[in-house]
Amino acid sequence: MSKSKWFWFSKSALLPIAFSIHSSLAATLTPIADGYTRGGKFGNETYSQQNILIVKNSHNIDYDRKSYLSFDLSGFNSSNFKQLSLQLFAQKIHKNMTIRVSRAQSSWQGDLSWNGAPAQAQDVASVLMEVNPEQSKNWLEFDISDLARGLENEELTLIIEDPNNGRGNGSNFHSMENDFAPQLVISEFQQIAAPNSIRAEYLDGQVIIDWKAPVLNEEQSQNSAITGYQILRRSDNENSFTLIENDIDVNDTYYIDHSAEAAMRYHYQIIANAENTNSLADISSEPSNTATLEPYVAVSTAVANIVSDANRDGYVNPDDNFGEANWSSGSGATFGPNLNDDDDDGIADGRDGLPNGDDDLADMAKVVLKQIPDLQAGDTTQLEISYKIKATSANNHRFQGDVTAQEPRFFYHYAAQDRWISFGEVIQKTDDTLSIGFPVDLIKNQDNVIYVDSLYGRHPGFDGHIKMVFKVIRGGTVLSQDEIALRGAPILFSHVLQQPSSVYISDPEAYEGVADLYNTIDSHLDPGIALQTTPAPSIWAQDAGQFGYAQKPTTEGLKTIAIDSRLPSGSNWWFGKLAKDSGFLDFTDTSSKKINSGGNLEVIPPYSHDGKDYPFGRLVIGGSVSAEVPVQTNGSVDITRSFHSDITDFFKSQEVQGDPIVLPSAWLTVGHIDEIFKILPNLNAGPNDRQWVIAIASPEQGLEIDDRYSENNLAIQTHIIDEIKYTLKQEIGLSDEDFIDVPMLYTNSGSSYHPNVINMQAIGSDLYVPDPEARLVDGIDPFKTAARNALQQLGYTIHFKPIRQIYFRGNGGGGIHCGTNMEFFGVKDKPWWIVEE
Repeated sequence: MSKSKWFWFSKSALLPIAFSIHSSLAATLTPIADGYTRGGKFGNETYSQQNILIVKNSHNIDYDRKSYLSFDLSGFNSSNFKQLSLQLFAQKIHKNMTIRVSRAQSSWQGDLSWNGAPAQAQDVASVLMEVNPEQSKNWLEFDISDLARGLENEELTLIIEDPNNGRGNGSNFHSMENDFAPQLVISEFQQIAAPNSIRAEYLDGQVIIDWKAPVLNEEQSQNSAITGYQILRRSDNENSFTLIENDIDVNDTYYIDHSAEAAMRYHYQIIANAENTNSLADISSEPSNTATLEPYVAVSTAVANIVSDANRDGYVNPDDNFGEANWSSGSGATFGPNLNDDDDDGIADGRDGLPNGDDDLADMAKVVLKQIPDLQAGDTTQLEISYKIKATSANNHRFQGDVTAQEPRFFYHYAAQDRWISFGEVIQKTDDTLSIGFPVDLIKNQDNVIYVDSLYGRHPGFDGHIKMVFKVIRGGTVLSQDEIALRGAPILFSHVLQQPSSVYISDPEAYEGVADLYNTIDSHLDPGIALQTTPAPSIWAQDAGQFGYAQKPTTEGLKTIAIDSRLPSGSNWWFGKLAKDSGFLDFTDTSSKKINSGGNLEVIPPYSHDGKDYPFGRLVIGGSVSAEVPVQTNGSVDITRSFHSDITDFFKSQEVQGDPIVLPSAWLTVGHIDEIFKILPNLNAGPNDRQWVIAIASPEQGLEIDDRYSENNLAIQTHIIDEIKYTLKQEIGLSDEDFIDVPMLYTNSGSSYHPNVINMQAIGSDLYVPDPEARLVDGIDPFKTAARNALQQLGYTIHFKPIRQIYFRGNGGGGIHCGTNMEFFGVKDKPWWIVEE
């Protein structure tokens, strides 16, 4: 037997309000009857109309008292009870004692006496509580949840007594006739919502029903589990629904009704079976809405059926027939990109000539041509695969010039010869369509599986859309056809609000001075984040590339594969891992300029503005500056520089993160936007606040500290910084509060006068900022003080690190952001296709 916890409230409190500690799902009942009884010679007396309930156990039975309460539970299902709390107001507790609450085996009628009171139920445990005089004038609360288990009648009768023989006075409690009547607080498990979006459709004379699983609320997701489904059916000539299947697996949200008859109208409902994982209380749903199916007219024909994972649950089964023919945010299969290396041959699987094992096949989209046993002699079957490839000229960037990147691929395993066939290699494409005539004996006798992949799910020459049509032809006439739509998955680029997995930094053994920064990061790194070094001579870790990922639906939910973009930089050869769960996209060539680098690319975290949603963020890059902008710069600097169009075209072709926002950066010696601003998570943001800010250089504030360089820096503030702010406000919907101005001064040659504090890196709760090492005023670096004052509002531990001899190296050099890079885990809680129209 367990002891209940007790709660007490001060005498001056508004006592009835004390019960607000219970959830809004709780119901509070007062007794329908209560009273106490007295033993011995008073055994036939009744004390049911008193304003107190007495509990006492003495050496003389004549002085013993027990109290009884009865509650009406009609309208409640005891199996749904989450918690029952009995609350008694203690008028007076005379001594330290034990109170026992038990369930009676029956209720009582009329007046109550010791001799006529119901006996204690023997198969239910009691609840014990130790009480003392200090609890007088307070509420006591007993958790009596177990006392209601298995209750079969509509009344719950409780016995309140002292189980220990003793001397002296007992305890008095208020009865229902007094100010603070006893109360029973019932908290119930909520019944889960019904399955939704139920659909029914005929397929080959059988009915396919599918639905979406109920959405559990926050409390249910912690305490409840769906265990399966029931199928109910009613025809027009039946008055009520009949259970036709009681045990659909929890992982299946579809059912095939083989017993449906032709020329009958059917109505279907679904019930979700569920249980509470703590008490096994049944909280199954009400039936779903009804799906009505028009009468089916049976025809004698061979029906074409092509199936893909149109509902994106990782399975290819009959419920994928719904919405399979039109690609949308809600239906249609996905494929690619296939840039990883399952067979460890050092080549991306999408470049291999044929599938190379089960792991490779698991990365491809599966399409099934279903068996058609009714095919007749002379019938033919045809599969048409349509997609458009836009001709793109070969150039220095590999993804464009590589023919394996141009076309999606379709593989079929011909079992009779135990070999793989690539349709694109053996069949001539005509008018954007591959037409394959399948041998009738294959279609008649078995399901046939086709695997679809591509090196890239989409690129500037291919929008990723594929249509596959399967036809049955008899006597030159299309007897039946079915079609599916597929879409290539995009490559997504990571933003700073994602969970970091690794930090990359220049090798401290190769570069003198890096050790201090390396050791500081290492000592503050959160568990689960790996610290990696870039091999020499790749000191510029950030410029080498941008980390990203691709998503694919599996039977275990959304899976991500790391896909990194190697950008044109002299130190990029180390960037991008080729392995089972990772691959890379290579943009490099021999003629690339520094502006095509990772330091010149940022990803705005998710936002919505002006009717447009970017749930995966949006790219922002640096580019050319108008010759009319009156900003002095080094004469050798090309202010017309911009990201190579091959790269930006690829960014745009991924679509999900939109067209990149282009900001002026080419006036800088190196030309990277990480010398102008940095996106930082705001650790102090409230739940309804924007979770990130933009730390941006402020020459205007820099001149307030040191006014020796006013002419060019005023022009930079007005024509560069202010224009960048304006563009970001227009594109993203930012306000002045979303920017943090950090004092900075730039030289006429396109660098900064001192190590650039904007070139910082945030890792977890730590912010690593280049020490400006500016001219001291009264022994203090005013730029360092100003930077700290501006950034401390974000909640970071700020580490200023000297990097003049490591990264800055005088004019034109970089900072901590240039020398580090961050890799993140991919997003799994939302799929990329939510942005599809």
